[in-house]
Amino acid sequence: MKIKYRTRGAWILSGVMMAAVLNMIQFPLSTDFPLFIRSLIGMNVIIGSFLSAAYLSITKIDYIRMEEGVLSIHRGFPMQRKKIGSIDVKKAILAEEAIILMLRDESKVELKYKFIHMDDFEKLKEAVKRFTVIEDQTDTQGGSDY
Repeated sequence: MKIKYRTRGAWILSGVMMAAVLNMIQFPLSTDFPLFIRSLIGMNVIIGSFLSAAYLSITKIDYIRMEEGVLSIHRGFPMQRKKIGSIDVKKAILAEEAIILMLRDESKVELKYKFIHMDDFEKLKEAVKRFTVIEDQTDTQGGSDY
């Protein structure tokens, strides 16, 4: 099972801001500066272009992959995916903004709702139920966003 990131306005805005505003303003302003400063501005343009492309194409990246008892979570550039075996999960907690996986080594991993579509969230919940118990700690009166 693969769950992709959903489209979020903040990510699109961030990508457009990096590409259009920051990079276009920096080049005309950089002509009167020393070589070192122009080099720094050039590096900023390259990094900004890379980040804007990453923000604009994030919906093509798998946020969560579940294959053969291994859960793989995208943690963003430059970190590698976090891989968790189903036997490493002690329990799961359904919170207001995330499914929190409590691991046997006493660490925890959050799978945030706001990054995925509602139907994908239901699939994720069912997949997690296959290998551990989920405690529901959401507000039953108001409910969550999903």
